[in-house]
Amino acid sequence: MGVGFMYDWIADYPLSSYPGTVRIDGIAAMRDAMRKGTQDDPIYIVEIAPTPNLAEALLQEPSLAALSRVIAMSGSTHIGYDLRPPISREYNVF
Repeated sequence: MGVGFMYDWIADYPLSSYPGTVRIDGIAAMRDAMRKGTQDDPIYIVEIAPTPNLAEALLQEPSLAALSRVIAMSGSTHIGYDLRPPISREYNVF
């Protein structure tokens, strides 16, 4: 397991103090949540950052796509950051 770029910020936080559920495998947690959806009552997923975990969850269990909806994804294919050229493809759009 590698160390992420936020390690210095979180390194001294005692995980035992976290009031929520701690999941070691985030992709498995995402699949578990997506399985709670149905075609008539899907799980809605809002992705506001790169989506490799969602991609991996769907690669591992493609049938989950029918139980969920992605309702938002940031990105532009027409204008760059700060509303200036050149076009800056957002990670998920790219």
